[in-house]
Amino acid sequence: MKRLSFRGIIHSTLVSSGSCLLTDVVDQLHEESKKVNSVERLTRHLKKGIQNAALSSYLHTIRKWVPDQPDQK
Repeated sequence: MKRLSFRGIIHSTLVSSGSCLLTDVVDQLHEESKKVNSVERLTRHLKKGIQNAALSSYLHTIRKWVPDQPDQK
């Protein structure tokens, strides 16, 4: 079985979770470790920087999910 790259894992879990929140992404990973540890690990990895192509793809996906005029409360 081919092992996915970090970018591949994040992309597939973003799509499957339908959310950009790291807590929702971690839920889709079904890891044995505590959620807080997985979120911290993903956060540390993201802090190292994101390649321009990955950032562009992420922003494109997020823009499809966020309405042009979100409800104001």
